[in-house]
Amino acid sequence: MVEGLKDPEVIRIKAPMAGSVVDTDPLLRPGMQVGRGAELLVLERMKLLCTVSAPCTGTVTAVMTGPGSRVLEGETLIEMVAQGQ
Repeated sequence: MVEGLKDPEVIRIKAPMAGSVVDTDPLLRPGMQVGRGAELLVLERMKLLCTVSAPCTGTVTAVMTGPGSRVLEGETLIEMVAQGQ
């Protein structure tokens, strides 16, 4: 669990860099249960790949991007509700 979270809390997973979404978990959609560290999507910028993972255990509530999308650094990619462990 992310330190300091109160149950339940909405977590916004943001892009760590600008780039293009080149891959996503094929099951990524609202309602999906994810564990801490689960790989959710991959960003690419100038041949540098960056995997975006779940910061805590929870349930995905919104997916704002998909393969082929261009994103800016700090843009919200996924929202999820954190769950206690």
